[in-house]
Amino acid sequence: MYCFRVSQCQSQERTADDIWQNLHEFYLVETEAQPNWNKKDIEELLQNQFSIKPLSIKISKELIQQLTHQKIKAVFIEAELNKKPGSLKNQTWLKLEQIRELAFPKLVKDFIRMK
Repeated sequence: MYCFRVSQCQSQERTADDIWQNLHEFYLVETEAQPNWNKKDIEELLQNQFSIKPLSIKISKELIQQLTHQKIKAVFIEAELNKKPGSLKNQTWLKLEQIRELAFPKLVKDFIRMK
């Protein structure tokens, strides 16, 4: 999951009819295999998806949430940007204090508490 920062973080509310409905999420990249994220790969991904170069990148340690039917593993990537990516400009952008007030899945809340 990505937390893009341009003095604010991007967030969106999930509307799918599943256990995550009405919870918020950051920009999400889901993979079948566990990628070995590094700054070079993240810079390439941001360049390919958004044509943007980050000012800085922080990669969290892996966080795990055990659900009844699966184990979710997540790494959070914070990318500091000098402008909002064009394709995400219409998304909701909030300050960390505002993000702390939103409903997120436990795994994301654990990450936010570390900030």
